[in-house]
Amino acid sequence: MEAPFKANNPENSLALAESTQPSTIPPNRSLKEFSSKNWLQSYNSRINSPTVVGTITAMETPHISNSEWEVMKVVWQQSPTTANKVCEVLLPKSDWKPRTVQTLLTRLTQKGVLTYEKSGREFVYSPLYSESECTHAAGRSFLDRVFDGQVAPFLNNFLEREELTEAEIDELRTLLNRKKRS
Repeated sequence: MEAPFKANNPENSLALAESTQPSTIPPNRSLKEFSSKNWLQSYNSRINSPTVVGTITAMETPHISNSEWEVMKVVWQQSPTTANKVCEVLLPKSDWKPRTVQTLLTRLTQKGVLTYEKSGREFVYSPLYSESECTHAAGRSFLDRVFDGQVAPFLNNFLEREELTEAEIDELRTLLNRKKRS
């Protein structure tokens, strides 16, 4: 398998422009756009800096399946990590085989969610999106599909059917007050 483009290495932009492997380009990005120096610098600064809420949208973040989410949770916690380390965490609590984990890592790499470097005989995986970015994009996608992008109807529907502790209610109140002030 050919190694995917590593976004944190600006020297790879020329190699990418000459690449014939379209699966190494993140979804929703053309070869020309992906190889442009300005986009590459912007992408690198987003990847290498703390998460800033609102930098990406659900349309820019690749769709991650439920199984891929389980793999990503481990990668976010242990990054950089290897397939063997992901297996050590996931296999005891699932009926997956090591090949399943490897397939999911490959899919996530092809989607542009993960990157990897070869270290000896192992591949060392790192996320290209933070957990916060992916969580926000998935939540935004759900709100857009189910509640026409509106938060209030979602909260109303959820709160009518869920039991909340006093602590959870206080936390929600604090969050809403903070949002109101900003």
